Amino acid sequence: MADGRRVEDLLADRPDLQSPLAAILDVDAETDTWTFEDIPVDSGAFGELVANDIVEKEGDEYRLADPDAVRTALQDDSPAERAPATDAGTAPSVEVSLPTVNTRAAGLLAGALVLVVVMRSFVVGSIFRDGAVVLSGNDPYFYRYWVEQTLTSTESLTDLPFDIERGEPLLVATLAWIADLAGGINTAGAILAVYPVVSAVLTAGLLYWLTLRLTNDRRIALASVVVLAVMPGHGLRTALGFADHHAFDYVWLALTAAALVALADVKRREHLSESGPWLAALALGIGVGAQTLAWDNGPLLLVPIAALVPLRVLIDVHTDRSPSVTHIPVIVGLALAACLAVFGHVRYGWHTQVVTVTPVLLLAGTVAVVAVGELAHRIGRPVRDVAILEALSAAIGLAIAWTTFPDLRERLLRGLGVIGRTDNIAEVNALFSGDALGFLLLFGLFLFLGVPVLAWVSYRRSPDRSPWLVACVYAWYFFILSLFQVRFTGQLGIFLSPFAAIGFVWLAATVDLTRPPVLFDTADGDSDLSDWVPRRPDTSTVAALLALFVLVGGLGVMQTAIKVEQVTTDDDVYETAAWMADYADEQGWHSPSESYVFSEWGWNRLYNYFVNGESRSYGYARSNYQTFMTQTEPAEATSMLADRVRFTVTRDRDTDARMMHARLHDNLGSRENDVAGLGQYRAVFTTADGSRKAFLVVPGATIRGSGPANTTVDATTDVDIPGTSFTYERRAATNATGAYAVRVAQPGSYDVPTANGTVTVAVPESAVMNGATVAVGE
Repeated sequence: MADGRRVEDLLADRPDLQSPLAAILDVDAETDTWTFEDIPVDSGAFGELVANDIVEKEGDEYRLADPDAVRTALQDDSPAERAPATDAGTAPSVEVSLPTVNTRAAGLLAGALVLVVVMRSFVVGSIFRDGAVVLSGNDPYFYRYWVEQTLTSTESLTDLPFDIERGEPLLVATLAWIADLAGGINTAGAILAVYPVVSAVLTAGLLYWLTLRLTNDRRIALASVVVLAVMPGHGLRTALGFADHHAFDYVWLALTAAALVALADVKRREHLSESGPWLAALALGIGVGAQTLAWDNGPLLLVPIAALVPLRVLIDVHTDRSPSVTHIPVIVGLALAACLAVFGHVRYGWHTQVVTVTPVLLLAGTVAVVAVGELAHRIGRPVRDVAILEALSAAIGLAIAWTTFPDLRERLLRGLGVIGRTDNIAEVNALFSGDALGFLLLFGLFLFLGVPVLAWVSYRRSPDRSPWLVACVYAWYFFILSLFQVRFTGQLGIFLSPFAAIGFVWLAATVDLTRPPVLFDTADGDSDLSDWVPRRPDTSTVAALLALFVLVGGLGVMQTAIKVEQVTTDDDVYETAAWMADYADEQGWHSPSESYVFSEWGWNRLYNYFVNGESRSYGYARSNYQTFMTQTEPAEATSMLADRVRFTVTRDRDTDARMMHARLHDNLGSRENDVAGLGQYRAVFTTADGSRKAFLVVPGATIRGSGPANTTVDATTDVDIPGTSFTYERRAATNATGAYAVRVAQPGSYDVPTANGTVTVAVPESAVMNGATVAVGE
């Protein structure tokens, strides 16, 4: 039974139901019961009234549950009741009201955004440890270094060091500015840790708006956010603590695409008198300008716009519209982007001229293409002629740029090199290379669900699909890039999500859990689901939807959780870094030259950040560590270090017993069987499970003595270090007179032979650290 309060609350949330309810009230007043065919109301509105018990079923027909309550609510909500009376001599007042917010729909969106946060933040305990912020992976420490350098060593937060102003200046400047507002350098780590999750939420919000604008279906818009929440490739790069540059790029990319979708609806001159297109132009300018300044390969993200403009012009000519009218806001937006990029370069020195001129070239190309289309529109040339002329113009423009601007040519070749790069870094692997199931680990089943829908939408013909053209071009572009490098799967995840969401809603409709999605044709009232809200939860329906989602998205949920956890810092890595940091502080080794950590490049920035604060580059470790660890001659291995290394770190791996890695990690520098020990590598720390071990590179103390002639002597001492205890042994050969000299890396009391028997000699730590000689008395 519906009471007056329920009807009033429904109309407050859904004012669009006022007219349908009034029509039903008129029919209900004439007959006791009626059928759906008797009322002039679409099925969507009727379904909402039934779901909220305003309309109830009576046998095979329907009636209003409480006509009096409906009549009272409609009278209270009528314009006559709301508007104050005015007399003829008084000018009517202008009523300004805020847009209505459907609380139930807002709650659903909030829930979807919470899922985005949870899937990326459940590793909070691995990021915030013992008062320290432990970022995930290796590269985030590069940005942490530059943010902290910007906060401490520059006069202005926009006055960036040279090395970063040509890389990701807007990212570093933005994070430094936020950290400065939040309290300074002590907050920088937390800001970097949290920013990827904030980026994911902003991106998801823009995705919701974009999908709703495309489909006019709130169900699909909500589903797209849920899909993005459990998209492993995107979740990985927006996880808590994974403070790479990608998460920053996603916001501007989504903003740009959303602006282009909005501008695709500009079709007549009358639209230019509205505020919407100009707000979208502003968003386009900010998005494109930020993409250019945020990443040195940012121009790669602008390629879809260069493809969209000519395609949209062809559509305009085909539909007999003026390309100049439809593209004025686009041109204004690109002009703003060009100004922002040039200003960043001229005023702050950000990026090279080649990078910052890209939006300028994009603007010039857009103006040229629109001019060609406008001319064709005015003189009535067919679309085929326009397409040929556009292709010729593009070829001529590229040829001129290629021959006239060598710096631009070099940059283009470098960009192609980035796409085609192949090495042992995981993010540059191709999507379908290596592990045959690798794509499942990055997309779950959403690739199978989204790509067929993307192909169908791309093929589907309709009178004007300009907004869909934006989504399709972006999705196909990043799909192609992902075929070369998986680093672009995060971008692809954003634009694949709407198509995967369409597929999910379609699957739900095939098992009668919801109505099927209707795309492209909004003339039918049933296809407008922009104001859709679910009925009151039905246990069986909820269970069926959850089961369907687990079937389709379960792999994505599982892989997102696995990927996010995989990039966090292992306990043994952090324990090793923290111990070396404390030890370096005790010894007064503060500069990188005093405490450089030599390790696998994948953890090198992390180790050096905690030990000496220098995490700018892992180049030395990447070039030398593997070669060093596979050396079988200790002297040659040590010569590679050139007095640069203080610590070296090893981890569990299988290697030949004579290689440096086995001598260090397995033998802790001690002699083992017929493999000689090491005299310049002092084991100082091992984790409890022995998976990570740290060594000091030292000059070593030399023990000199004499023993039996022409034989071998062993020097041994018991060593106790954090994590383990062991016996350190070194062997030396005596000459014809019995003299010997053996270098040792561990301080302690050594048992050594003499001509008259075994004696104990004390080797102090200072001798090991300074390369002193300790003589063995008779």
